[in-house]
Amino acid sequence: MGLIGRTVRVMLHASEVVVYDGGKEVARHELLIAKGQARLEVDHNLEAPVRKPGAVPGATAP
Repeated sequence: MGLIGRTVRVMLHASEVVVYDGGKEVARHELLIAKGQARLEVDHNLEAPVRKPGAVPGATAP
């Protein structure tokens, strides 16, 4: 997705939060309302590494 460092528009609704990049919706999540609640959406936060940590120099991920 590559949104790190970009400015996005976030719409907060009664039961969900929606994120837009330009006119395109890029994420939609149920709004967490209880204090201390957390949710990790791994597919939104991790990008495949170009090189495996500790790999032989010049090696790339498959």
